[in-house]
Amino acid sequence: MKELDVLFESFLEQEAEALGSGGWPELDELLEQEDDVLFDWISGRNLPGDPALLNLIETLCHAK
Repeated sequence: MKELDVLFESFLEQEAEALGSGGWPELDELLEQEDDVLFDWISGRNLPGDPALLNLIETLCHAK
């Protein structure tokens, strides 16, 4: 899904240093999700119960 690609590209650029030092360990779990689940989480239609994933989704959505 192109929309997700754009969000992830911005996030990866913004968080490159943190990711390189082991930050965002929950990213693996997020990336294991199907595109439709990710889209629902990012659009706020449905959210995961895990607070760490919620924090990651918020950061992902606000990446510039």
